[in-house]
Amino acid sequence: MRTNGLTSWLVNPGVVLTIPTSGTTGMRHPEKADWWTVVDKVFVRKTTAIVTDIDTGITFKVYRYGGTNHADVEPATASDASKMLQIYGEWSWTRRAVMVNVNGRVFAGSMNGMPHGGQDIYNNNFDGHFCIHFLNSRTHGTNRVDEAHQAAVNKAAAFTY
Repeated sequence: MRTNGLTSWLVNPGVVLTIPTSGTTGMRHPEKADWWTVVDKVFVRKTTAIVTDIDTGITFKVYRYGGTNHADVEPATASDASKMLQIYGEWSWTRRAVMVNVNGRVFAGSMNGMPHGGQDIYNNNFDGHFCIHFLNSRTHGTNRVDEAHQAAVNKAAAFTY
């Protein structure tokens, strides 16, 4: 059947049509959102998020322990710490590009994988917390924007999921 020069396709009975939406896989990027004006207000202390490592696709849950200049987080469970260790191989300060899903909002971030400092969770096989940085976040030690973290944030923001 032709309509105005275009082919019109008929659908047979019983066939289910899938109509893509803006949230369809392969069409979105994580938000490259400012730490100070957006992320810190959405990813508040004592909440959980889902972290996905861009390079491996490994996903695990974190709990925001604290942090002012960036998010200080802990793996939520021992299983989550095990997944994190699978990403790194050994605990490391190396920055990794990640997506951080907080109640359906997905932010571009950068994590390190080194346990340090305080903690709230003591049965997760992770002695301390680790850091997740976002656009314009700063380190605690120097109170400066860390270029390596920002490069990983940019990498995460360019990722299509």
